[in-house]
Amino acid sequence: MRGAPALPASTSRHALRTTTVAGVVFLLTQAAALSHGEWATLAVLRVLRPQYAVTRERVAQRVIGNVVGGGCAAVLIAVVHEPAALCLILFVLISAGFTLRPVNYAFWVVFGTPLVLLIGDVSHPGDWLDAAVRIAMTLLGTSAALLGSRLLWPSWEHPRLAAHTAHAATATAAYLDTVLGSLGRPTRRPDAATTRGAAEKALAQAHTTCQNAHREPGHDPTALDDAARLLWTLDRLVVLTAALTTHVTPRTARIPALASYTGHATAALSGRHAGQTARHLDALTDDLDEMSLYLDDLHTRRHRELAAGCTGETRSRAAIREDGPVIELLAAIAAVLGETRTPPRAAPGSPTAPPP
Repeated sequence: MRGAPALPASTSRHALRTTTVAGVVFLLTQAAALSHGEWATLAVLRVLRPQYAVTRERVAQRVIGNVVGGGCAAVLIAVVHEPAALCLILFVLISAGFTLRPVNYAFWVVFGTPLVLLIGDVSHPGDWLDAAVRIAMTLLGTSAALLGSRLLWPSWEHPRLAAHTAHAATATAAYLDTVLGSLGRPTRRPDAATTRGAAEKALAQAHTTCQNAHREPGHDPTALDDAARLLWTLDRLVVLTAALTTHVTPRTARIPALASYTGHATAALSGRHAGQTARHLDALTDDLDEMSLYLDDLHTRRHRELAAGCTGETRSRAAIREDGPVIELLAAIAAVLGETRTPPRAAPGSPTAPPP
């Protein structure tokens, strides 16, 4: 036992919370001699999750599913009395339940509830009151689970949001730096796929944290809205950066101010102070102005070539075709970076929140 790895604190708290709530519900149903009290305990085990927001979502899904499924089961039990017809209905319910279970847990509850009740009806036909008991026990168990998740060592997501958002921004900056560093190289850097995967994983975690925090009590709506806007902006930045990887050629190195742009773009995203970020964004504007002048010069030379009757392939034509889309993407990336200037405010109670 001493050599076994210690469980994380959140896992230990959730295990203790689940054991406590399920044990209390079991003892209450046994003491009150409630019919099918095990359904209440089962409801606790099925909906209680480490995060309060996820528990709340599961409670809603199970209650709605049991009410809908239990109501349908009561009608079927009262109307259908032929065993052959019941078996056919059971086959349909099993097929639909297992097919739709990966889509949403609520579908499984909707089809699983009449499945359980109709199986019992095969041996005890006409006992439709079990559907009402099932709904009542579900309400008891889910209410206890929601109360336990709220009061017993709750695990809140909004204090973690600032850290997860900052991690997503750092991972996105690393991906951007990797791709920008590949411009002008003969081949794409081998770590581009790895850094992109890390950025997408960090963004997915931050999005999940933000969604859960929105469903928690006592959160700061403004801070959550700021974080959500920043995360969507980072999503767009990852998409633009991925588009930039299709233009990795050695000839991209001829674009002026590209090295300066690379350094300032990454620094603008990972900067910790608004003043530093603003200086890097201003430098990006200067770099893009220089690139725009370079592109204008290429177009001027191309117009002269066309006026002279040179309609074939030339250096200026190739440069416009190859460098124009790159400069457009760099301008779009700089515009998105400008939208990240205002960082999300830390939620009250988080380790990164400023002191009052």
